[in-house]
Amino acid sequence: MFSTQIFHHNHRIFPKDLKNLFVAKLFRSIGLQFSTFFMPLFLYQLGVKFHPFDISPFQNGMILLGMYFIFERISVFFFTIPTSKIIAKIGIRNSLIMSQVLYVIILALYVLAQHRPVYFLLILIIEGIRIPLFWCSYYSLFSSNALYKRMGESVGTLEFFTRLLQAAIPAISGLIIVQLSFSYIFYVSLFFQALSIVMLLLVKEQTKVSDPSLIELKVWLKEPQFRLLTFSQIGKYAADAMQGLWPLFVLILIGTADKVGYLYFVVFFVTLLLSYFAGWYVDHFKNRRPFAITGSILSSLWIMRFYITSIWSIMAVDIFGSLADSIYSPFYDSILLRRGKGQSSFSYFVYHEMIMGFSGIIFWGIFILYFVFTDSWRNFILLGFIAPLMSMQLRDKSVKIVEKE
Repeated sequence: MFSTQIFHHNHRIFPKDLKNLFVAKLFRSIGLQFSTFFMPLFLYQLGVKFHPFDISPFQNGMILLGMYFIFERISVFFFTIPTSKIIAKIGIRNSLIMSQVLYVIILALYVLAQHRPVYFLLILIIEGIRIPLFWCSYYSLFSSNALYKRMGESVGTLEFFTRLLQAAIPAISGLIIVQLSFSYIFYVSLFFQALSIVMLLLVKEQTKVSDPSLIELKVWLKEPQFRLLTFSQIGKYAADAMQGLWPLFVLILIGTADKVGYLYFVVFFVTLLLSYFAGWYVDHFKNRRPFAITGSILSSLWIMRFYITSIWSIMAVDIFGSLADSIYSPFYDSILLRRGKGQSSFSYFVYHEMIMGFSGIIFWGIFILYFVFTDSWRNFILLGFIAPLMSMQLRDKSVKIVEKE
C-alpha cells in the first residue's frame, strides 16, 4: 500500500514479512487516535457527572480518571505472564487478531459505560489481556523481522505515516464531540480497528516464542543493565502519560474540545516530516547527543507549561515539544527494539510490558494521591520535568549481529 522508495531508492526499510503488519498498525493507530486523544476528557467528565466522592467536581473527575488507569495497569501487570502462554499456544498473528477483536468489544462497552459505569470493570479486565496480547506480539514480530542496522529507519518511517494520517484527527474528534457526542468517536475508531483486523489476517504466522517466567524475570533484574532499562521504562511511561494528560489540562485553560483539536492539528502537521528523518539519523549516526539534547528539551518544556496561559503560548511550546519528540521517540523506540533482538526476544517484550504495568501503577498512584488533597493541576505537571530525564537512561547493548538485507 505504501512505498518507501520515495525516500530510499533501493533500500528495503520494511522487510516483506512486515508490510502487512505495518499497514495493520497504521489502521490501528488511526482508530486509537480517535478513541484515546480525548479519553482523559471522557473519563474526567464521567467523574464530574457521577461525583462518587465527597470532594470538588474537579477532584472527582481527576480521581476517576486516575482510578481507571491504575486498575488498567494492575490488570496488565498481573495478566501479562498468563497472556504470554496464550500467545505461545495460538501464535503471534492470531494473538494480534484476538487483541483487535477484544478492542472492538471494549469500544462498544465504552458507549454503554457512559450511562452505566459498572461496565468499566469488564473493560479493565479485558484490557489486562488485550494490551499484552498486542504489544508483546507486535514488538516481538517487529524486532525479529526488522533489520538491526536499519531499525531506526523502520521505526521512523512507520512514525511518519502514522503522524501523516493522524494529523487531522484531533480536530475531527473535537468537532464530533461538540456536535454529536463521545459515542460517535468510538464508532469511528471501531471501523478502523476492523480494517486493522483484515490486514492482520494477511500477516505471516510465527509461533516460535520463548517461555517467559517470573523466575527468569528475577534473574534478569539482578543484571545492572536490565535494572537501568527498567528505570528508563518507568520514566518513559510517566513521560507518555503526562503527554496524554496535557490536552485535558489545555482544555481546562481554553474551554472547548474543538479548539483543542484545531490546536493539535497545527502541532502535528508542523512536526510531521521530522518523524521520518529522525529515524534515518538514528541508524547513520551513533552519537547519543541528539537523544540527550531532545530529552532535556522535553524535560525543560514542562517548566514552561507551568507558566503558560494563552493559546498562542501553548501552541508555541507544544510545537517545540513535538519537534523534540519527533527526534527523541524514534531514538528511544529503536534502541528498545534493538535490545530485544535475539533468541529471548519474546521474553524481553513480555517483561517490558510487565514493567510498563508496574510503571503505570506508580504513576497513577501518585496522580490519585495528589488530587485527593488538592484541586490544582499546575503543580502536578512539574512531574513531567523528571520523567524524560529518567527515560534518557536507556542504553544500547554492545552486540554484533550479521544479517542479510
